Order: sequence, then structure tokens, then C-alpha cells
Amino acid sequence: MSNKSEESESGETMAHTRRPIRVLICNKHTMFREGIKALLQQSTAIKIVGEAATAKRAINLAGRVHPDIVLMDTDRTDLSGPQATQKIRAIDPHIQVLIVSLEENEQQVLRCLRAGAIGCVRKENRQPQLRAAINTAFICAPRNSSRVRSAKSA
Repeated sequence: MSNKSEESESGETMAHTRRPIRVLICNKHTMFREGIKALLQQSTAIKIVGEAATAKRAINLAGRVHPDIVLMDTDRTDLSGPQATQKIRAIDPHIQVLIVSLEENEQQVLRCLRAGAIGCVRKENRQPQLRAAINTAFICAPRNSSRVRSAKSA
């Protein structure tokens, strides 16, 4: 199989290499993590490589499993969203942090974006928007954008 864009079984475009997008989920609520994991595992384009209830655990895991994307909830008690984002990006600047937030956390989201997060997904969004945000964050990552350009031109 080449690096060309392809469509997965679920109809999503996999605009990257044949390897799935590696995602780490960070949320203090077990049920929320399990729900997101169940939704994302329906796609062959995404692989869950870890789960963390705290930002500190997510930072530790990110250093070990090197995900492409960290889904980071802003509602945590151990570190602020911007602190966690900076620490994850310091481990590996190619890891993209995608904030998962409620609408009323707009200022916190802005601080996370200034700290290096690539974008935000609202908890009110549906599954297709979450998958699209993950795919977009992956494509926009510096180490992946050249692969996508070369796949499109092939």
C-alpha cells in the first residue's frame, strides 16, 4: 500500500500513511474516557494508545507512547490546561494537543491555544466532528503535512 489518501471502512479519508492516528485521551471522568474510546475505536484510522485521568499521567504517558494527538480536557485538578499543553509539547513538539471543552471554558481554551494546543473540540459536538478534528490536527502537524502533500501529488 502506498502513501496515497485512502478511505477507511467507516468512509473517513485517511490522508496520511497507512498507520492509524495514535491518540491519547486525558479526562478525569472514567465514563467520558471510555465513551470517547468506544467512539474512536470504531474507526480503522484511529488507534487509542493510552488513557489518563490526570494531566501528570498524560504527560508521563505521552513521553512513553508518543501519540500523534492528545485529547486534553480542560477540566482537571492537577495542572492547568496551558501547563499540561506546554509540558506535552516540550516532550515532543510533534505531538498535537487537541482541547476538549465545554462552551463556558472559552478563556481556558484560549490560554491552551496560546500555550501550543492546535485546536478545540466542544463536548457538545458529535462523533463526526471529533473524528474530523483529530484528522485535521494530524494533517496540520509539521511532520505529517509533507507526507500528506506528497501523497496528494502521487
